[in-house]
Amino acid sequence: NILLMNKQSEIIIKSRTYVKSVFDKQECSELSYHNWNHTIDVQSTARKIGLAENISVEALENLELAAIFHDVSYYKGSEGHEINSGTMARKFLSDEGFEETRIVEIERIILATKMGSSAGDLLEQIIQDSDTFHLGTVEYFKSAYQC
Repeated sequence: NILLMNKQSEIIIKSRTYVKSVFDKQECSELSYHNWNHTIDVQSTARKIGLAENISVEALENLELAAIFHDVSYYKGSEGHEINSGTMARKFLSDEGFEETRIVEIERIILATKMGSSAGDLLEQIIQDSDTFHLGTVEYFKSAYQC
């Protein structure tokens, strides 16, 4: 796992570039804390927890991709944005030739970020913890509403 700590796959790099471009096109006021800074914080935290939990390489990549895409559609409205974000992830990953079974798994992990959802497995627990860890940090209050 030491090698994994510094290596990001091509699909993660492409996904980050795509999602950042979506955020860059939006008005700051529409995004509140559902912004690029939050997205990279969630990805980083999910990666750290996933490595600490010693999950498989594939599960870690799925988890990181879910973290990258989990709020990408927030600009369309908060209601149901998890479903819309999953749809956007599906389109992008399908266009990149990503495996269908893994896309389904990524959509499932994204849906676990819906407030009030109960985690059904370790990956869902990790994404939920990663999505909300910032609420108790000093940094949250400094950067929550900066795009």
